[in-house]
Amino acid sequence: MLERYMPDLGLDNLNEIREFRNRMNRLFGDFFTRELAGMGEEFPAVDLLEEKDKYVLIMEIPGVSKEDVHLTVQDGMLIIKGERKRTELPEGARWLRNEMFNGQFSRSIILPAQVDTGKINAEYQDGVLRIEMAKKEEAKPKEIEIQVK
Repeated sequence: MLERYMPDLGLDNLNEIREFRNRMNRLFGDFFTRELAGMGEEFPAVDLLEEKDKYVLIMEIPGVSKEDVHLTVQDGMLIIKGERKRTELPEGARWLRNEMFNGQFSRSIILPAQVDTGKINAEYQDGVLRIEMAKKEEAKPKEIEIQVK
């Protein structure tokens, strides 16, 4: 594919670039796979989006009760801590496979400077935590009216 956009590089250089890319993918792919294996639930993934007047953070944490999730704002960080408790087995039962994470998790998210930390609201429904963080008034976009002369 690169040949079409960069014909002056020559085939030998492209092969070297591909080999380098493949080695980097293996190196970092193995590193992240090894380091993050089993950690998907310890550090639940978040989506963070920006709207006109607020930021919205969404975190999926199924199986965690509302009472086991705690939010704090400290030093420009939103800290989300929680715990998923282990499912108790009925008497006489045994695990054949036990892959779901149980235990404590924590995420620290650096808040944009525009967040009004006094106006943060959180809702939890069906295993989805939704945190809305209002922007400070001076950070909100202002529409300027054009005068006709």
